[in-house]
Amino acid sequence: MKTLYPFLSVLALCLSLHLAGQTVPKGFNYQTIIRDVANNQPLTNAAVALSFNLREGSPDGPVIYQELRETMTDGFGLIDHVIGTGVVQLGDFASIDWSSADKYLEIAVEVNGNFESLGIIQLWSVPYALFAEHTLDNGHEWLTGNADPNSSVGQDGDLFLNTATGDYFRKSAGVWLFVGNLQGPEGLPGSPGQNGVGILTAVNNGNGTFTLFFSDGSQFTTSNLTGPAGDPGAPGQPGDPGAGITQITDNGDGTLTLTYGDG
Repeated sequence: MKTLYPFLSVLALCLSLHLAGQTVPKGFNYQTIIRDVANNQPLTNAAVALSFNLREGSPDGPVIYQELRETMTDGFGLIDHVIGTGVVQLGDFASIDWSSADKYLEIAVEVNGNFESLGIIQLWSVPYALFAEHTLDNGHEWLTGNADPNSSVGQDGDLFLNTATGDYFRKSAGVWLFVGNLQGPEGLPGSPGQNGVGILTAVNNGNGTFTLFFSDGSQFTTSNLTGPAGDPGAPGQPGDPGAGITQITDNGDGTLTLTYGDG
């Protein structure tokens, strides 16, 4: 098992309950960012080892399933994992009864050869198909609609999902009873993006090109942006009559005096 750098914390970005397959899913998605608490920066392009433990009934309840995952963080310190597809250490993911009791997910990270728990969170909702696989094997149906169900729909024991809100209900004694919500909690904000590079000035070079000066000290000169000549414009208004020469006088000294019509 690889040894992870010490002083790490994990920021859970998303515990996604999207299905991991086209039929009955075999897992659900988990994303997290690994950070070095010494500088609070993401641990990028590094090998990490994580342990995923599912507990039943309470945060300190028995572990019913455990798996390991060794992977690499990406350039942002992010890892993606489908819980249910790791190296199984305990239990069988496919046989988990998601409807029997509350489920809790514990994440642990390897530090200096030992796994240290990063905390436990309750799975307030479970993937639709995972839940259905263990609740509708008795002939009952999953019904769906974009509003809460009314009493005329379904039979006792059926389940109903409001696709607009994520609320789901079980019908008992002719009444639809609210059970829970299949929509997971909103994830935490992601890491800030890198600062962009702005244009400080733009210089017209007088030849159809422009030179752009950027905030990081770089510059770029465009190609000639001058377009083709346009069509000739409409004729202008006639000009005022000119002042013609009315007389030329030879001054006898090699010069001429020109007299104009405007005096």
